[in-house]
Amino acid sequence: MLRVPDECAYYKEDAGKMMLGAFEPVAKPWGMDGIREDFCFDQLPEDMDHFEPILEMGVNRMPMLATAGIHTFFNGPESFTPDDRYYLGEAPELSGYWMATGYNSIGIVSSGGAGMALAQWINDGEAPFDLWEVDIRRAQPFQKKPPLSQGARLRNARPALCRPFPLPPNGDVAKCQAFAAA
Repeated sequence: MLRVPDECAYYKEDAGKMMLGAFEPVAKPWGMDGIREDFCFDQLPEDMDHFEPILEMGVNRMPMLATAGIHTFFNGPESFTPDDRYYLGEAPELSGYWMATGYNSIGIVSSGGAGMALAQWINDGEAPFDLWEVDIRRAQPFQKKPPLSQGARLRNARPALCRPFPLPPNGDVAKCQAFAAA
């Protein structure tokens, strides 16, 4: 797998084909008027005009893509929190309901550590180490309302792609965020 944060893209072989995945620098809001009850990781309509700048960078990096054709174009929504960090912990409004949500594309990278931390937290009744940066209790009621919730959907995904789990000392996070902003 090759990840190119500056191009908001990643490349990987999948079932004998080359896959180009992208994280758009300016995401389009979706679902602002609600999401139907039966929606479950479904596709959104293709939007080649919106994807074209990323595809052009992909062809520049990997010229074979210019003639390969597109087998499947998948356009799906991502979930973002207002501060680009996922939510982990017991829901403040519902005792005994534990959450691990809002991972967007950092889920695969974080899943092992987050799962271990959440399991220990549920079992022991307290977080196994400082998880405040991802603790769901950091969220405030005003963050659920537009325009803030819409602003979270418009964010660049680059800082999230750089964030490891468990979170390193603040100095390392600052370096990571500075790198992502460059």
